[in-house]
Amino acid sequence: MIGELDFSNDGRSIYSLIFGVTAFDVGTGAIRWRATGPTSQFQIAELRDGALLHGNRIIREGEIEVLDIDATSSSRTAPTPDGATLIVAGPDGLTLWSLEGEQLIATSLDRGAINAATVDAGGTRLAGFNDEDLGQNVLWDLSDGRPIDDPSIEGIGPWRSFTTGGQFFSYRGIAPRVIELRDPATLEALGPPLPPQTWASVELSPDRSLVAVGNIFETEIDIYDVETAELLQTLSEPLPTDTGSGVWWIEFSPDGTRLVTSNLGGLVVWDTMTWEATHELVEPEDEAYNHVTFSPDGTELAIGTEEGSVLLYDLRSRETRLLATGVAVPRGIYHDNSLEFSDDGRYVVIAGETANIIDAGTGQLVGTAFENDGLSKATIAHGGRYLVTGDADRIHVWELRPENWPGLACRAAGRNMTLAEWERFGPPGEPYHATCDEWPTAV
Repeated sequence: MIGELDFSNDGRSIYSLIFGVTAFDVGTGAIRWRATGPTSQFQIAELRDGALLHGNRIIREGEIEVLDIDATSSSRTAPTPDGATLIVAGPDGLTLWSLEGEQLIATSLDRGAINAATVDAGGTRLAGFNDEDLGQNVLWDLSDGRPIDDPSIEGIGPWRSFTTGGQFFSYRGIAPRVIELRDPATLEALGPPLPPQTWASVELSPDRSLVAVGNIFETEIDIYDVETAELLQTLSEPLPTDTGSGVWWIEFSPDGTRLVTSNLGGLVVWDTMTWEATHELVEPEDEAYNHVTFSPDGTELAIGTEEGSVLLYDLRSRETRLLATGVAVPRGIYHDNSLEFSDDGRYVVIAGETANIIDAGTGQLVGTAFENDGLSKATIAHGGRYLVTGDADRIHVWELRPENWPGLACRAAGRNMTLAEWERFGPPGEPYHATCDEWPTAV
């Protein structure tokens, strides 16, 4: 329903936006109920339960519920056919909300000058910046698409990013830059700033007691106490250093007992109790290791190469096997995560110029690639739960957990598959049946 006057779905009422929102009885002309308030949005929509959606308000028999969403006078709102999801199109982008709990499902933001972005593990906040102008940066709250005011960060070039483990840190100043570690939810400092670095890889241990810092121009890794910023240990890379490369990537294992570091000579796994190197893997001459990540149980490493291969390295047997080819993994120079296991270890997510999901057991691609045009590369949230891509104008955050896809698809479509769609997309040889239980089938 769009306009200042319209019928209800059952034809028994007429809704008017002339003086607030008013419902008239069609038979008698009497006022059934009236909801006062602004009517700058000349748009109403009736939900499945008979309630009215007007901007960011849901009206039930004259009682108003205000939703915690950003819907200005220039915004437009509409429910999906099942009434479970609210679409908000406004000046800051397109967002989808669940009306059954007001939970953000996906978001699209105007990226402006931003061309690099990372997202936290819960998909609630996104840090974006311009890799050529670090003064161009923003921290977004993905629950409403609004920038978050962070007065604690001042000075030149406050570049902010989420680590592989979903923690939050920032660079401040021009090179060398001061590193500040912050709580991803409150933005409060976890400890004193770390010593200045020219350009560093930063990773916190799962319990947030230690932070490992590696400089891309040096082959040493410094281990600091987060609470005091005291230097506890300096690790010297035992790998070949004639490549002219420092430390490109650092990651703690999920239980914090191991640390993997990599440069253009290969990778090293360290025991975090003794800080002894337990595994060394030197790159073959024709295969540059760009990115590495632990499996959820910490027993395997996925290795992405510049030549387009993904390898799995078993830390118990010390054997390497080829998982997939033709999926180049870029170097994590801006701390943007390009390689990650899903939480259950079933899939490996690869992000770069495009993004792909690979079955960790078979190496088969899952679906088609996610396109990425506006960002320098796509990035992945911790646990492979969310993916960040871009186009010419916008930044998109995608839900990557397959178990959530059927529900999202049903709410978006508002119906079951047709017979023709089942024949084309359904499981081969399986008889037609409902894929969305809340909707009638085609037969």
